[in-house]
Amino acid sequence: MRKSLILNLKLFLNIFLILLFFLPLFYIFQINDFIAQNYLYQNYKRKLNSLSEENNELKIEFEKRNSMEKIENLVSGLNFEKTNKIHYFRVLEGGLVKEIIRIR
Repeated sequence: MRKSLILNLKLFLNIFLILLFFLPLFYIFQINDFIAQNYLYQNYKRKLNSLSEENNELKIEFEKRNSMEKIENLVSGLNFEKTNKIHYFRVLEGGLVKEIIRIR
């Protein structure tokens, strides 16, 4: 009985010493990994904010360049005329235009 108790105590002591050595190492590695992940998260967050700001600036620049006033100036420079009424042609059955469309 006494011998098995001593063996159990030695086994318990060995397991305790092993855990006492490995658990702090495991804890240090976990903290290191946590800090690295947190750094990456903060870095990506900064990049995302930077890209969002750049996107907003590009949207504003796009709106400035494509404003309605500039488009109207471009159209007037191309000698387009403003239409008042649109007229559509009616294609009759058996007409020449309809026959040409069928051939193609």
